[in-house]
Amino acid sequence: MRSGDIGRLSLRGCAIAWTMVMLLMPAPARAGLLVGSVVTGTVHRFDETTGAFIDTAADTSPTSRGFTIGPDGNLYLSHGGTPSIFQINGATGEFMRTFASGGGLSDPRGILFAPNGNLLVTGLSAPNGAGHILQYNGTTGAPMGVFASGGGLNLPVSLTYGPDGNLYVTSAATHNVLRYNGTTGAFMDIFADAGSAETAGCTFGPDGNLYVSSFTGNLVMRFNGSTGASMGAFITAGSGGLSGAGYMHFAPGGMIYVASYHTNSVLRYNASNGAFIDTFISGSPLNGPFAMSSDVPEPRAISVLALALFALRRRKTTDALFGGLARSCLPA
Repeated sequence: MRSGDIGRLSLRGCAIAWTMVMLLMPAPARAGLLVGSVVTGTVHRFDETTGAFIDTAADTSPTSRGFTIGPDGNLYLSHGGTPSIFQINGATGEFMRTFASGGGLSDPRGILFAPNGNLLVTGLSAPNGAGHILQYNGTTGAPMGVFASGGGLNLPVSLTYGPDGNLYVTSAATHNVLRYNGTTGAFMDIFADAGSAETAGCTFGPDGNLYVSSFTGNLVMRFNGSTGASMGAFITAGSGGLSGAGYMHFAPGGMIYVASYHTNSVLRYNASNGAFIDTFISGSPLNGPFAMSSDVPEPRAISVLALALFALRRRKTTDALFGGLARSCLPA
């Protein structure tokens, strides 16, 4: 076979592979910003660019403090009153079922799906505020016990996975962020110390650094994403009227949004220097906004297929399985 024919077959193979990726991807979703209101137990969707109200994504009852989007595209809310985790239809906003409860769940707040597909929820293990992270089966909601604890965790509020694959949890009562092994849940270290500022939301920014909000301090702090060293206040106390800082969201266009609980608003800041830009969303239907997230799911299909192709390329059976397709689409 001539080299030109090989090149054409290679390009054709790449086109086929890309078509496979596109077929595995979910249909494009409109870019929306989900904001949860603690007082009313509702989650509202706003246009991520204009701030215009779109619809109500969930309407449960008061004391729903945190939420996350599951791998199935549905919304999962932590409900403090019951306490339990509600599953809400991601397309219609209708209540589906109580997804998880029991297993020692008390005062749930932060909630997310771990890389292994199971659900992690922050909770209290004792009346004095001592906390732990509970794990529930990501499909059935069955309790799976304590995933992470120790290290002085007290009044855990939010949690996130870092670039290193480990779990980071804000410990509000001890004013710090604790790090746990992302696979085993074993305590690793006190990653970041916020000093006198009580910690609330936490997220890693596009720059790889850790951003932590303080509900009582009305500010957002920044810590080195590798060492945990303090980099000072990123958004200064009260900037733009910030009062009761909740979750943060890095948005397209180099901006960071911060929920302002006491002013019933979402404020917008420059993601490079923390300078206040404007009040992005204000007033009704917000009522005690705290948790916040984009409603656009991550393109997991691309990552999964890319990893599969990379692994298969290194196997001797690649040609037999794919007829050289994977090898022709990847760099040597």
